[in-house]
Amino acid sequence: MLSAQPQDEEEQPQEESVVQNIYGLGSFEYSDSSSFERQRNKKPTTFLGKFATTVSDTWKQFSQGFTEVSQKKALKYPSLLCFGDSLTEYSQHISTSEGRGWGALLANHYSTKADVIIRGFAGYNTRWALYILPKVLHALDLSCLKLVVIFLGANDCTVPESPQHVGVEEYASNLFKMIKVVRNLQSKFTKAELLLITPPPLVEEAWREDCRQKNKPVFRKASRVEEYVNACKRVAAEAHVPCLDLWTSIQQQSQWQMFFTDGLHFAEKGNDYVFQQLKATISDNFPSLDAERMTPVFPHWTEIDPVHFTSALEKCFSTS
Repeated sequence: MLSAQPQDEEEQPQEESVVQNIYGLGSFEYSDSSSFERQRNKKPTTFLGKFATTVSDTWKQFSQGFTEVSQKKALKYPSLLCFGDSLTEYSQHISTSEGRGWGALLANHYSTKADVIIRGFAGYNTRWALYILPKVLHALDLSCLKLVVIFLGANDCTVPESPQHVGVEEYASNLFKMIKVVRNLQSKFTKAELLLITPPPLVEEAWREDCRQKNKPVFRKASRVEEYVNACKRVAAEAHVPCLDLWTSIQQQSQWQMFFTDGLHFAEKGNDYVFQQLKATISDNFPSLDAERMTPVFPHWTEIDPVHFTSALEKCFSTS
């Protein structure tokens, strides 16, 4: 068995790896608590002390080098933001009676090519959503944001007695303001596109029955939705933003009432339909964001040379 030879501190090698330093620390020396204060400002001579110093120094070198590299090259992963109420929040469900949500389907569709970020807030109207939108956006890497989908209005169009109600003119104004928030960022941080989605139709009978079973006020009428749909389409036209009119297109489908679980929220058929329509709308209006035309952020494994793999992977990093 080899024993480590003691060395003066000046003779310690300066370029050793962590493992090499661990095995070259010499014999273990015990330092009791009474000597802690006078030893604290000196170079440690115990095994644990030297080990701690070695790890600390090595980590500093690593983190410094990592920072230098990350400042030169960064991974830019494109992202799509879906912003809305419960129709958006529940869209990320993957294993419920409603099947996979349209947001989960969209995320799978863009897998390896872009991140789909779901920011849905059940019960929210445009008044509350407008207030939090800037904060939601600034929590993201705005340089990577490619599309903002705004899907609101299902709660605004509740009856005036509802605590969620927002008048149709304020609803339209709030949508305009959200578009302005994103466009202000476009000139500074991001080139994100915009897309509006209208509220879907309401199956009033199903909603009334659901409210009766849950002993809660109805607060919704199918006849109120169309006015908000028209306001959403008007805002989109005036702001030159594409609009996915779910209210109209869903009602053109046979047995469209089966698209909903409770008359308001999407069932499996509804989720699949919204996903298909959203995918087509993105492809038609923003060809560069069509997932089927986008290149994966990292290459497929069959495209990587197992020996010189770094050359293939380095191309994925952008130089700032």
